[in-house]
Amino acid sequence: MEELLQAAKQGKPKKAPGQAGICLEFFKKTWKVTKYDLLEVMNNMYRDGIISDQQHCGILVCLPIKPDPTRTEDYRDLTLINTDYKLFTRIIANRLRPWLAGILQPSQNC
Repeated sequence: MEELLQAAKQGKPKKAPGQAGICLEFFKKTWKVTKYDLLEVMNNMYRDGIISDQQHCGILVCLPIKPDPTRTEDYRDLTLINTDYKLFTRIIANRLRPWLAGILQPSQNC
């Protein structure tokens, strides 16, 4: 539960929701009510490998970088994934972070 709360607090406000339409602010504002259900979803994903079809998919949105775009390079692509999946990946990233400095070289980034 503590890892999940930390992951939720790390998220930036006003980010676009995924296809489920639920954003991080929803979980933050309803934490007392939703935390156990959200923890069950995380445990199902991690322990049991249960990931719904909606969690497997994202919605690709192309946002114009400049006014009156005419070429594909004039757009920035953005993939909207569901917030629960974002929280799950943040928890995994937080677990891996202590070992990354010993595995990755300073020249490696993403």
